This record gives sequence, C-alpha cells and structure tokens, in this order.
Amino acid sequence: MVLKKFFKSMGCKVISLAIAVGMLMPVTTFAETTHFTANAMAPLKVINWNEFNNQLRKAKEIGIDAISVDVWWGDVEGVADNQFDFSYYDRVFAAIKAADLDIVPIMSFHQCGGNVGDNYTAYLPRWIWTKYENTSIEGQYLNRYNLKYQSSQGNFCNEYISLWADEAIKNEYIDFMNAFEDHFGATYKNDIQELNISGGPAGELRYPSYNNHDTNTGYPNKGAMQCYSNLAKADFRVAMLTKYGSLQSINNAWGCNLSSLNQVTPPMDGDNFFYSNGAHNYYESQYGKDLWNGTMVHW
Repeated sequence: MVLKKFFKSMGCKVISLAIAVGMLMPVTTFAETTHFTANAMAPLKVINWNEFNNQLRKAKEIGIDAISVDVWWGDVEGVADNQFDFSYYDRVFAAIKAADLDIVPIMSFHQCGGNVGDNYTAYLPRWIWTKYENTSIEGQYLNRYNLKYQSSQGNFCNEYISLWADEAIKNEYIDFMNAFEDHFGATYKNDIQELNISGGPAGELRYPSYNNHDTNTGYPNKGAMQCYSNLAKADFRVAMLTKYGSLQSINNAWGCNLSSLNQVTPPMDGDNFFYSNGAHNYYESQYGKDLWNGTMVHW
C-alpha cells in the first residue's frame, strides 16, 4: 500500500534504492576515455561456474564496473521463517570480487519463473502464505488470497505480495535485508556499489500488470487491473470514506446512487476502465480519478 512508507520505516542500511531485475548479458565495449560506467546482470542462477568466471573476466576486460545479482527471497529464506541460507551468494560474491568487479545485490522479493527470459524458478517462501492468517487490515484477514493481487479477471498472482498488505508484512523485508547486512556487511562493505529492491512481479513496480495468468493482457497490452482482492476493495472504501466523509458525498462526487458502502468498488468490467464510450466514462470521471490517480497517490 505504501512503498514510500515502507522505505521510510526500514531499519536496515540501504546504499541506494532502485527497482530492477536481470541476467548477465553481452554489452558494447566502451572507450577507455569515457566517463560512462556500466553494470552487467548475472544469470538468474549460476549453474556453470567455469562459464560464469569466464564471463566475469570478459566483463572486466570490456570495462564493466559491477555485476548485479538477484538475491532470491524464496531461495534464502524458503525453508522457514528467519532461517537464512546465503551460502550460494557467498560463492557468487566471492567470484565477482575475485574478478575485481563491484557487486550490485538485488533484494528480489518476487518470484522467479514464468516471465520472459526466465530460465530458473524460485517461488516465494511457502510459509508467508499462512503466517499472517490471524492478522487483519481494514477488517480483512490476511489469508493467502488477501496477500495476493487479484485481477479484474478473478485470477490471483503468486509472484509478489500485494502492496495492500505491506503494513503487515514489511518486517519480513526488513528482517531479510538486516540478515543480508549482518552476513555480508563486514566482508563486502567496500565492494557493494548499490543496493536494488524489487518492487513487484518480475521485479518491476508496474500496474496494471500483464501477468500470464490473465488472458489477452500480454505486453505491450495495457494489462489487467489488479485491485480486486477483498483487501484492495476494503482499502478503496476506507480511502473514499476518508476523502468524502459519507456515502452521500461519494454519490454527489461520482454522480451515482449507491445505497451501501459495499458498492464502493473497482469497476465490475475493469478491462474497459481505460476506454470511454457512451455507456462508460470511468477513466475521465471523478470516480476514475479517485480509483486510479487517488489510489496511486495513497500507496
């Protein structure tokens, strides 16, 4: 619900903040006289270590400064809550440092697999889906469904915890990053160029989303709206009641005749939200502004 609030409240040290995802890919050689710097992306998972070491040497030769590495939440903390295994990254970071390159860790709190270019799969920790079942936000218990985005087509996204649940689960991210700092801080404090944090499915802070579980929403389509979970709808109702003060005032602003706050919801035909015609004018209406722009600012 609020990456801004989350970032402000983080208890760990972050060198710099960006949103990214990637793999080691070929790049153009840059002249030695240029002041331009470039980073390359490591494989989603290193399988062939000889090949990886050769790639690192080549990267150094052509002027690459640093290698970004996805630190998969599901791989590191997948066994149990607060049980962290960074052994794979001990080897990856050591190889990068041995090649005289800096390291750009990506705190990858999203699923790997199922997106373009993915040749590895790492799911979110299984325990996260049940840990908060007795916790509620806006009167909604955080079961496995309310922790997920739900699209206008009724499908749930397993790739990332919904931003509407951030207030409850942000400590999971803080614990993970503090564990990362405790494990690597002393050894690599002079070798980490920056720290990136993934912000959504495929590591991207994108909304609406073009997840492959929805139909006719593939890139570069606009995607399907993802604000249909009970938690998302409850948040919208609270935001509108806070803004307007009463259901009658909401009706006046939107030009409608709702009889219950339960009717304050995203559009039933969300796939048409961005298309205005004689029957619907969602996006350009006050309702559309409240739903789209207002909730974006609220997050």
